[in-house]
Amino acid sequence: MSFGSPYSKTMEKLVKECTDNGIHIVVSACNKLSDACIVSLAAAPSAITVATSYKSDQIADFSNYGSCVDIYAPESDNDSHVLKETSMSAPHVVGTVALYISTYGSLHPSNMSEAIISLATKNNITGIPDRNNTYFLRVSY
Repeated sequence: MSFGSPYSKTMEKLVKECTDNGIHIVVSACNKLSDACIVSLAAAPSAITVATSYKSDQIADFSNYGSCVDIYAPESDNDSHVLKETSMSAPHVVGTVALYISTYGSLHPSNMSEAIISLATKNNITGIPDRNNTYFLRVSY
């Protein structure tokens, strides 16, 4: 999902209800270069929250960050693009979740984030104001 609004406990409960029932939720971290924990749905702990990096492995100059971010993914898989948003990164993770399910079988959503992070590289994203989470999902360019 690419959805951003001020933090909402109701939206967090909705995401938790979905994931408790086996529905995988991947959300964008949003685009304000601020803490992702102050935005819904990015703040929902049971969602996989995706921030954006550039091809150069640097945080995008618009991407939210922080402890609510589970993973960083590139905004584009080529050098030309029209949109610059975390909405362009979340689909990389959605595709990885789908590939993981088709290859290894489905996990409960509470375990999928860890499985996806296990496929990522660690500590190679630069420029992150809050270095709590620096997992990067590498895709082919």
